[in-house]
Amino acid sequence: IVMVCDTVLSDPDEVNALIGKPTDAVHAATMLHRLSGRRHQVWSAAGLLVHGTWRYFVEYAVVEMDELPDETLVDLVLNDSWKGKAGGYDLAGPMGQFARVIDGDSTTVLGIPKEALDVLNSIVG
Repeated sequence: IVMVCDTVLSDPDEVNALIGKPTDAVHAATMLHRLSGRRHQVWSAAGLLVHGTWRYFVEYAVVEMDELPDETLVDLVLNDSWKGKAGGYDLAGPMGQFARVIDGDSTTVLGIPKEALDVLNSIVG
């Protein structure tokens, strides 16, 4: 069994633009500032290889983020929880205090489409 996953966000300002993972702390702060006080879609995709056959899954969830005061934004960036995270935040980390899933499943926001996780669980029990 092999599973590959990745996550991106839809830019709330540009319908056809995506937000990936920040390259450094300044980039993370810019992303968080852009998302602050807004709703955005988080898209996760997975490929699951079982016995030589690939299955693909794509899901999205809608996240609503509180308005982040500058002090909070700085704290979020300084704790490095943005590293390797689409949009520069980890919903299971400190950002969980300031953002919530309002439509869809939290596993999608954390990086694995729920349907892919359900299929994997049914295989491995």
